[in-house]
Amino acid sequence: MEELITPFNDYPIEFKELNPEDFESFNVPDKIIIEPNTDGYINEVLQNAIELSTKNTVVVNAGVGQGKTYSIIQLVKKYYDLEGEEYVIFIASPYMSLVQQYYNKTIDSGIPENKIYRYENIGVDRDINPIDSRVHILTVNALLGNPGEDALINSQAKRDYINAMVKYCEDNNKKAVFIYDEIHDAIHNFKEEYIFTLWKWRNVIHKNLIISATFNEASKIVIQYLANLTDKKIQLIESKRIRVPENQSDLYLHYNNNLRYYHNDESIVNLVESLIAEGKDVDILSYSKNLADNICKNTTEENSIGNILIKKYGEIQNCTTGLDNNQRPNREIPTNRYDSSKCNVGTNFKTGISIEKENHAFVIIMPPKGAKSLFKNGYGIFTDGINAIIQAFARQRKKGEIHVILPSPDIIDYSTVPFFSEEDKIKVFRQLYTNGKEASEGSENLVKYIPINNQKNILEDYYNDVYRKNVEDELEFFNTSEILHTPEIRFPSLERFIITSGEKYLVNKYPFFGGDLSSIVTYYAITNQFINCRLVKIHGKSGITVNQETLVEDLTRSYSNIIESDYYQNALYYTDLFVNNDLNNFWRQEENRDENYFSNILDNTDREFYMYLRNALFEHFNINMLRTNGQIITVESTSNNKYIEQAILAVYHNYRYSPYYSINTNGDSFAQPYTRADYFRANILHAINLSNKIQEGLIGVEDSTEELIDAYMSMKYFISKITVSNTTIRSGSRIVNYIPVSPDADFIFITEDEYPRFNRMIDTLLAKDYFIKNNIFDFKLGFTRQNSSMSDKIKYFYNVIKEAFFKGNRYRINNEEINKNVHKVTEEFFIEDHQLIEYPNFLNLLNS
Repeated sequence: MEELITPFNDYPIEFKELNPEDFESFNVPDKIIIEPNTDGYINEVLQNAIELSTKNTVVVNAGVGQGKTYSIIQLVKKYYDLEGEEYVIFIASPYMSLVQQYYNKTIDSGIPENKIYRYENIGVDRDINPIDSRVHILTVNALLGNPGEDALINSQAKRDYINAMVKYCEDNNKKAVFIYDEIHDAIHNFKEEYIFTLWKWRNVIHKNLIISATFNEASKIVIQYLANLTDKKIQLIESKRIRVPENQSDLYLHYNNNLRYYHNDESIVNLVESLIAEGKDVDILSYSKNLADNICKNTTEENSIGNILIKKYGEIQNCTTGLDNNQRPNREIPTNRYDSSKCNVGTNFKTGISIEKENHAFVIIMPPKGAKSLFKNGYGIFTDGINAIIQAFARQRKKGEIHVILPSPDIIDYSTVPFFSEEDKIKVFRQLYTNGKEASEGSENLVKYIPINNQKNILEDYYNDVYRKNVEDELEFFNTSEILHTPEIRFPSLERFIITSGEKYLVNKYPFFGGDLSSIVTYYAITNQFINCRLVKIHGKSGITVNQETLVEDLTRSYSNIIESDYYQNALYYTDLFVNNDLNNFWRQEENRDENYFSNILDNTDREFYMYLRNALFEHFNINMLRTNGQIITVESTSNNKYIEQAILAVYHNYRYSPYYSINTNGDSFAQPYTRADYFRANILHAINLSNKIQEGLIGVEDSTEELIDAYMSMKYFISKITVSNTTIRSGSRIVNYIPVSPDADFIFITEDEYPRFNRMIDTLLAKDYFIKNNIFDFKLGFTRQNSSMSDKIKYFYNVIKEAFFKGNRYRINNEEINKNVHKVTEEFFIEDHQLIEYPNFLNLLNS
């Protein structure tokens, strides 16, 4: 794979750019481009680019891992050491967890501890007076006066703190410097009503410093809010995104298409177990708090992730939030933060921390396939899409390994990628992106690559052409009407829409911005977009080995991870109506059905759901099968392996009728295979039912399906001839029911004038019946052997029917009346209309 990704070694890294034209009505000179040193860090060139004495808002757009936090602390130290003018510096973090980190690093820089005030001290008597401190470390919420989700206003202590510091700076001619780190994670805090709190500082503010590696369109609005306080002056500094190959970790993608990920997911367990065996120091970032908690709780269960970790480390640091609706029940410093001395499992170290462990393996569990929803995705910490991914991957700061568990990506529209015309690159990309798998031509479900810097135009177009246009006439009325509007009615501005709903719209509307996280990760990995890591290997579908003797049980276990029973309860509703012979009543109840209604029902037959199951199996797994002779073979999706296919039918039968029906009328377990006999019996029963409905004019079917119905009605006709031959005789003390072992001179099964009907039946089955023509059930070979005579074909057909409908065994009758071998019938399967009502558990597979 090293050779394959060579064309992307130096491929440009795409990122959200900020340009002067993004800030109309503001004073913005040309942006300054800086370049990291040979180690990848920007501190020296960044310090030289910032004028400490200039009142303005400085925006630093730098790549992940380029030393932004270190540069911030050095800037704080420079302001602290300035002589002549005294500055008060406020570091605003989006998270409580980062306050401790900044506190420690500020002390390490040489600033005395008693000159540093931290968020946790507000309202708590710890013998620290905030006005005696030159450096204040708090959260963005505290600075803005945002009380969180539950309270209407922030606490009195926090209000007193802000007001006291503003007054102190005004009375003592102090200048305030505000540093906003990781601004991308604080956007949601900048609600309109809280911006006014910032204006308390209007007389003393000297500089805003805003830093991030992952700006978005909403960030631009926040920058403007803040720049209004520095006389509308903005300085843009952009760092080049440069890779340092010797520092890049090895990136592994592990496709796992289970609908849900659990604490004992076999693939994840195997991965963690192998990493521990290799001596790796493991941390796990989970998309979901629930999954992280379950990993940490279930440490005694064998073959679970937690059990493996607890055996290795003795304890697991659960790093999930302690907040309840953005409120902390008590003021104690949380203990659920990332700890570099422990094995960490959780959700709250996606951003802001640096993992610098030696021989480290960083496992990232992305949202599984089942987290994707039509209306709202359950993506957890990755809800924000592309920026959340970049930040999470960047936690690994020293060379090590990054292992990402994620579903297979949706198919991408190769024509939209920027290197589509570059043969060397597109060839490699096709090979690696789902092994070149492509959707059918004209598919609307393709993921389309869209440049991240097109987001501004996309949002503006949506706002003007859809969002606002929907009420354009009403807005014009309100703007020109003399009606006194009380209470105030105000339609959101473009800026307010972007900051409150812009990112949500982009993520939900466009797969490449966050709707399909796997396509983003896969694209970025192949094209070498991650600064701190480089793709080494893609692990595709999970491999499973099934036993031919226990196929149904083995496949049932595999399906339990990828199929949800709710799907069937909903999707099979209309099929139930049809199979249970209730269409007449349903028609009378629903008078407004269009003429295609019943044909649409027929489209939703068991055949369709069987194909769904079949495709799902081969999509999720590479299948190996242990044969009864001890040989292991690989089963390809195109091979139509009859054992696998029949087992799928049996598994589907389980899903279809459990818990209301048993798999067959004898009440056998779900481990029973779905046999050729089951198949023929079901098809004849449904052919009878469909034929009756067609004759009554209730339904119409495709020509090919009608041909199959006729074929199975012919099969019923020939079976009835055998039924007529069923003879009862006394043999010794026994009463024996029997039919001939095979057609003979005494029993002409099919007469010459019936040959056309027989041939038409066989030709239709071989050409139109999916399960017959693909040899899923043994039948075709009996009619396609070279030099096979009509007599041979009739004899083979007779034996097939005998096995399916006349259960029994070979028996010798020797008495005064007869002396020959016969087939003793122990159970005859009668085929009548009423059986669909008495035994409705017969799959309807009669679609051609």
